Amino acid sequence: MLVCYKVPRIVAIGPYHHHRAHLKQAEKVKHAAAIDLVTRSGRLLEDMYGEVASAADDDRRLFDKDVMAGIGYDDFRHMMFFDACFLVQYILMQSGEKIDQGLRGFIGPNRKDIRHDITLLENQLPWKVVQRVMGFTVVIKPVHDPLNWLKRFISIFKGFVQDQKPPKSKQDNAGSSDDDDDEEEEEEHNRSSSSDDYSCYQAPHLLGLLQHFHCRRRKRKKKP
Repeated sequence: MLVCYKVPRIVAIGPYHHHRAHLKQAEKVKHAAAIDLVTRSGRLLEDMYGEVASAADDDRRLFDKDVMAGIGYDDFRHMMFFDACFLVQYILMQSGEKIDQGLRGFIGPNRKDIRHDITLLENQLPWKVVQRVMGFTVVIKPVHDPLNWLKRFISIFKGFVQDQKPPKSKQDNAGSSDDDDDEEEEEEHNRSSSSDDYSCYQAPHLLGLLQHFHCRRRKRKKKP
């Protein structure tokens, strides 16, 4: 039986919290996110959905068996599709790309709660599912290569994962500001993280992806 330690504030990602009443408003937004991605891509809904459904079937086994026993295959595929579309739209907006104004109207005012929710371990989506949606997002204009806007998102998101850098002593802080440190850290991250890093690492989910690159960056900063 799955034991949940934290509950999302505004959006359920994955199957563990979809039943919660206070998260139902976001379900309508997920549908809008999917419609917008499909429309702007110029591709058929069946094509995008088929790609996601295939990945969802492969990854269904990764979730708690007791929870999945109450979720049919079609319902699970729908859930994965709409959740992935919402997550991609959030990543796009946070990385500086343009998204639909209606979606921005929901994500913008609630971005702190969404940020909290997508970093909960029990509120994750298999990254392979998200990548299938990102693959279709490549053709949307003026969106750039997904590796570029994903890299920007990870860099911007650096302060909000559990694996945060420890607080500095007063001596360490003397003569430098937090903003300066953040700028230096981001520059180092951009110099040392090539596109191959992002395309080769097989993340289990978004939280794992964020932790992977932030752990690597902290290790690099510790080197003499």
